[in-house]
Amino acid sequence: MIDEVLIRKLRSTVSDNSEFLYYEYSDVNGKNLWNCICSCMDWIEIAVDYINSFEFTSENSHRMSMNIFSFISAVDIISDAVSQLDRVINKKVNGKPLFHSKNEIFNDSQKDDNEHFKEIRAAFGAHPTSLGEPGEKKFAGWSTNRTSTEYDFSVLLYNSNSQIKEDEEFGFKIEKLTCFLNSRYNYLDEIVNQLNSLRVEFNQTLARTLIVRDRDVFIDLDNLEMEIVKRRAEKYFKSNICITKRFFSTEITNNLNKGIVCNYLNELRKEIEEIALRLQNMDFENLNSDNILHPKYPSQLRNDFEKVYRKLEHPDYSGMYDYHLEQVKKYLKDLIIIDKNHDYDQVYLLINAALYKKNEPDS
Repeated sequence: MIDEVLIRKLRSTVSDNSEFLYYEYSDVNGKNLWNCICSCMDWIEIAVDYINSFEFTSENSHRMSMNIFSFISAVDIISDAVSQLDRVINKKVNGKPLFHSKNEIFNDSQKDDNEHFKEIRAAFGAHPTSLGEPGEKKFAGWSTNRTSTEYDFSVLLYNSNSQIKEDEEFGFKIEKLTCFLNSRYNYLDEIVNQLNSLRVEFNQTLARTLIVRDRDVFIDLDNLEMEIVKRRAEKYFKSNICITKRFFSTEITNNLNKGIVCNYLNELRKEIEEIALRLQNMDFENLNSDNILHPKYPSQLRNDFEKVYRKLEHPDYSGMYDYHLEQVKKYLKDLIIIDKNHDYDQVYLLINAALYKKNEPDS
């Protein structure tokens, strides 16, 4: 059995840093290495699931031969995927493969563990009818677990040289193959550590780089927007900055609404300051001031507010907007006036300003 925690740990690490890793690996000298990372994770997960549910034995010798080949192929998938991850993450161009020259498992005097495993894979099903070197071809029979005293599973190798009459026995012990598998699979721990170190180093470098601020809120927001991209923080703060820019650009047409909106925009500057501080420190935890841009609304009107907000954020959405807006207007009528001629930006800002005011302790 293989501990599935490792592949989950890798997937979680990649997911938590997906934005950073995508930028880091999606275009390396014209090559999309991010796609390779995703493929490797998928196939390791598939192979682990298969191995953990595998049964070696079968009454049908033909079926058992195919089962053994499938098991060895799953081991090969994991071994190759881990080697690919090591190559990609470290951006190796022509480097030696992972575990190159290591001979600690099969103890083959002529081949390292990687090469010996490839021989097992070839003889047990990858290309059993075309083994050996040119001029001295070999051909494997079906695999069995009944004839060998040296191996758990073995095949007979027939030689193409007519002068060689003796067949050669070749096989493997499950313990050795499992050891080979675990040595490759457990390397995922090292890969997780490398990814985390890469992110830490990136964060430390950017934290030492001061963000340029400006008294003009529009220039300031533009600067922060660029820093969000630079610091790989789009999924944390991009939406907040976009909505904030939208609010500060909105004209309030009814003078009766200007007071509450002015107060709200002043409060919204607190969120701008927190985003700037979080970006400077490379701290992407949830914003303490997020209740300003995303004020709470009463649970009994949840459906109405969700439908209205969805329309305001995605104008192509229909969803009986007029009806739900009327329910929202009734709830906020003591604080704001929403007219039919108000555009979506103004309605969005007015609703947020009124909700935020309504949520204040003394309201």
